[in-house]
Amino acid sequence: MRKLLLTVIVTALALPACGSSIKSTGDANDDAAGDAGGDANLDMTPEDGADDPVGDMVPEIPPNCGDGDVDDDEECDDGNETSGDGCENDCTWTCEGASECDDSDACTDDACDTSSHTCSHETITCSDSDDCTVDGCDSSTGCTFTSLPDWYLDGDDDGYGSPLAESVCAETAPTGYVDNDDDCCDAYPIVRPNQTAYFVEPYSCPGGTTTHPTHDYNCDGVEERRYTVAGYCDTGMGGACSVHEGWAGDSIPGCGSTGDWLVSCAMDSGGGGCLPSAGRSQIQTCR
Repeated sequence: MRKLLLTVIVTALALPACGSSIKSTGDANDDAAGDAGGDANLDMTPEDGADDPVGDMVPEIPPNCGDGDVDDDEECDDGNETSGDGCENDCTWTCEGASECDDSDACTDDACDTSSHTCSHETITCSDSDDCTVDGCDSSTGCTFTSLPDWYLDGDDDGYGSPLAESVCAETAPTGYVDNDDDCCDAYPIVRPNQTAYFVEPYSCPGGTTTHPTHDYNCDGVEERRYTVAGYCDTGMGGACSVHEGWAGDSIPGCGSTGDWLVSCAMDSGGGGCLPSAGRSQIQTCR
């Protein structure tokens, strides 16, 4: 068994170096720069010493590379040291397939011309055929399609757009357009979502979301009455008579309707207690 092992080692050391582009500098006979103690790693850098812990696997440049003649140990030889022109400065092809041309840019189409062995990086075209997106490209992720904002016609110039008119997309608002479609009647500027005032008369909106007469001036879908409390008289401490103003009677008038509004109370001289003494006509307003 010991004799067989010795034979294998001797055979491995005796292998010829012909045809190999990697040279072992662990052998004192092959190491020109003096790995004096022998380096167990394959090493192409002559300045590495005997105790170099790293095995360098750097391809050896053929000795006649650059002379313009293609030798047996060369893939090509164009006689110059320019890289990327089809023949590299180590006399190997620049590329033999598209994978060797990857430039890590998702916005280019990488290809290899197998006749010239050169790489090409054509910028890709990003288009989704949508006029409402901005087409672009991110080098790390590829094509991007950013939606443009929608704008809505504001016919009455109250800051609120119509949900019935067709919207347009653009980077900035066109003249007469706003960024919302919250108006319920784009014909009257007093009808809008932020309306705080109350009105006696209803409105009808031509071409609006509400066509029948309504008091919904703030576009919340509800006719909100302004006056909703009932009035009453009260006898407080010490027998004083006081009034709590509000609608007289049991019902609260609807929008635009008139009712009696209690404004004062007085003690009944006949001993009937604190009773209504005066009122006025009041119109119910709404929004």
